[in-house]
Amino acid sequence: MGEINSLNQSERPHLLGRFGRCCREFLRPNHESLGARNRIHQCPRFLIAIVAFVGVLVALIADAQSSAGTVRWAAGNGYPPGPYSSPDEACATVVNGLEGPAEGWGPNAYFLNSDAVANPAGWNLKPIGGYPYSATYCNFTQTIYACGESCPHVMQITNGLPYVYAISPPAKATIVTLSELIMQSQVSVYGHVGASTKFQSPAPSTSWVRFEASQVLKGQASIRGGVVPLCNSRPNEEWPDMSTLAGENILFLARHGDCFNLSHNYRSLANVHGDQVSTMTIGDQPNAQPLDVFVKKVRALVSEQARAAQ
Repeated sequence: MGEINSLNQSERPHLLGRFGRCCREFLRPNHESLGARNRIHQCPRFLIAIVAFVGVLVALIADAQSSAGTVRWAAGNGYPPGPYSSPDEACATVVNGLEGPAEGWGPNAYFLNSDAVANPAGWNLKPIGGYPYSATYCNFTQTIYACGESCPHVMQITNGLPYVYAISPPAKATIVTLSELIMQSQVSVYGHVGASTKFQSPAPSTSWVRFEASQVLKGQASIRGGVVPLCNSRPNEEWPDMSTLAGENILFLARHGDCFNLSHNYRSLANVHGDQVSTMTIGDQPNAQPLDVFVKKVRALVSEQARAAQ
């Protein structure tokens, strides 16, 4: 390792050529000249050097990947949210073994799901963490049983629920606690992106994302008619595209002119799945917790910080 570190940048590419020549010497037939065999004795030094050089590159690549963070995945639509290590794991864990009444197939008919994987043709949103995009649906086999002569009846389901999506981007924003997140936010709301996603801002050249709040946890005076205009500014790929935000979510927002931005990058967004909320991006919170428990925590901290500010 010391030798490779002592080489300057201009010398390092020549190691590859010398490495190739060493390999050719090793592959020569035994009857080749003594001079050729003697040259082999000079090769180990360069073999060691080139291996060390490759090791440096591997280390740098590994460091770049590790510093980027680990992408985790969640399942929406009221299914167990996870987190999961991959979209395939999310689909398999949630879908495989799922059974229930098979409506329209007879009084005793039931379905059983198996062989679930993430739909490779259903990806959308932005590329992330080595995956082509950051969200998709599931493909799986659904078999109908107890339906008379027609059974078992096997169907291939494409783009079936749940919706599987990344919940941690490949780069990590500064870790923030729930208390710090609330302190940095003028508004916190629970709700969803409206059916009419975009509406015009006062500036003719821009549009906002319409977020419909069912609960305002902080900043009630800043919200009119239960609608929050999201600026959806994305200074880099870490910032989610709010116009594609699916399902129910809790947002922590900071005012930016006439609209609101996420106050602390993607850590300001908590996905809600049924009665659970994913909070793994908040430093002092568990991966997931009951929605009502989290809402109570937020309201309590909002009140506590308001009293401290008086």
